[in-house]
Amino acid sequence: MRRAIIVLALGTALVSSACTNKPADTSGTPTTSAAATPSASAAANTDEVCASFEKLFGEDRMQTIGTRIGELIVYRQAGNTTQVTQTEERIRAELQKVSDEVAALATVATDSDAKERFGDVAANIVASKDLKFLAGVKKPEDLEKPLTTELATWVVPIAATCKL
Repeated sequence: MRRAIIVLALGTALVSSACTNKPADTSGTPTTSAAATPSASAAANTDEVCASFEKLFGEDRMQTIGTRIGELIVYRQAGNTTQVTQTEERIRAELQKVSDEVAALATVATDSDAKERFGDVAANIVASKDLKFLAGVKKPEDLEKPLTTELATWVVPIAATCKL
């Protein structure tokens, strides 16, 4: 999670040290459960799916999204509305790709809790396509708080399951 935030921040010219705090788990979900322990095969599957999730949010993907957000900021500063619109569409397309890949992970997860949580993550990423989190961002310094908050909405639902 920290690495993803740092890479994204670098892509948008933020100082990486400003984005190293891991968001708190605000899901309200207790860390222990009365539910039955998943089988060994379900646990192994969850570990594999979680590893794929972490890879999905690796440096290349975060760099791509961060670069697009950085371009958006530059075009906004320049007042280039045509490029702003085109760049927003590129960001939306990239978010859709990420959401589709997370949804695919939900389909291969055998544990029902993991399946549901990956579905929640995919839905949260789709919701981000409205780009409301970028509405007030005019310069790189404006990006840290809304971006960190948005990334947390993507990761928190699966954080406990994947031990992020």
